[in-house]
This record gives sequence, structure tokens and C-alpha cells, in this order.
Amino acid sequence: MRINEYELVPHVARYLRDKDYLVFTEKYVGIRRADVIGVLLDEEEVKKRIEHNTPRIPIRMLLRIMRILEQRGNMSIKELAATLDYSTSYIRKIVAAANPIFLAKEKGVVKKVRDYRPYTREVVGVEVKVSDWRNGLVQADWYLYALHKSYLAIYEKAYKKIPEKVIEWARERGIGILTISKDGAVEEKVAARTNGPKSNSAYYVLVESLWEKVLETINQSNVFYSTKSLSGG
Repeated sequence: MRINEYELVPHVARYLRDKDYLVFTEKYVGIRRADVIGVLLDEEEVKKRIEHNTPRIPIRMLLRIMRILEQRGNMSIKELAATLDYSTSYIRKIVAAANPIFLAKEKGVVKKVRDYRPYTREVVGVEVKVSDWRNGLVQADWYLYALHKSYLAIYEKAYKKIPEKVIEWARERGIGILTISKDGAVEEKVAARTNGPKSNSAYYVLVESLWEKVLETINQSNVFYSTKSLSGG
């Protein structure tokens, strides 16, 4: 019987949920789409965002604003807009989104409160393949550009065909390998190692893109307040 990749994804998602990850499927990591993404949250950062009703933050611009404030000191929104060559309304929107966790506006002057911190402690990505382990490993390796850990998840029959030298290469790169049996059991054959993110800015862009979905999941399930799974306790 023919096996399709979409049939394997739910098994991987369940595997990560059982390990206390908040799970999303078919999410872009930069220009590539990961089949499964698992997120561990930073409880204190999430609570701050919920308390202040923080929206999704346009992170690239926020980081630019922070760098300017570090270099030049406190500035008005008008001065920031002129420096960045953006409209005052747009800069005002960024400041409002980041206030009061990262930026503060007092008497018309914007100041940096503290460094940006993501609301996540760890994000992992999984590329799911039935048999194409070559492309799967390439994808998984690329995810380390923006994620902490990555895996190739592959149908168990195909795993047996992967050359040992390739498995060793994956182990050296920190890429984990999961196998999926015909009855849906997932087994870790090669442990993933924290080997990313290679780019913090790419990581920040990813987690900010997920914030609305994370908040929606928290609101719908109430798990953030009723279990230890999302806080890592």
C-alpha cells in the first residue's frame, strides 16, 4: 500500500506534543516550509505579552529602532521616522506594539527598556519524507539557520536504506532522524543536537510570525495556565 507524506505528519506532530511541544504544521522557515514545527515557550515572556496585549511585532524594524536608540540615545518618534525614512505613523505603530516590554514612550520621547527577548525557549523543525532522505536531510540542515534543532522524519523502511556514512554526517551536523512505522509509532534513531539558530534575526522573524497562532492556541486550550507543558516546568 502506498504511503503519502501527509499521512505521516500527524504521527510526528503527536510525537512532539507528547514531549510537551506546542505543535504547528506547514509553517514557513524563511523561504522553505517545514512540515512540523515544535515550540517550547518562555512562560514569563508569554505572560508579559498577554498582560500587555502585545501584538505580532514587526521585528526587523524593532531591532533597527533599538540599535539607533543604543547609538544615539532617546529620540522622538518624528526623529526616528526621519532617521529610518519611514512615516511617523508606521514608527508609532512599532513603538506601540513594543511598549512597555521593549520600548517606552514618555513625553513624546522613545527610549529602550531592555533587549528584545523572544517568547520561546526552543523551536524545532521536522522535515517529513516517505523515502527521499537526501532532500529531507538538506531541508533539515537548512532549518538550523533559524531553529535550535531539526529532524528528518522518514518511513522506517526507507531509513534502512540510508548509508551509514550519511547517518554519521547527520549526527555530526546535529540533525536528528526519526523513523515512522507502518502503525504510526515514531522512534528517534539519531538524537538532534542544539546547533542553531545560525541567524538570530531569522529566528526572531519566525517566532514573531507564529505569535498569533501561539496566542490562539493558548486561548483555545487554556493549557498555558493549567499544565506545566508549555512552561517547561
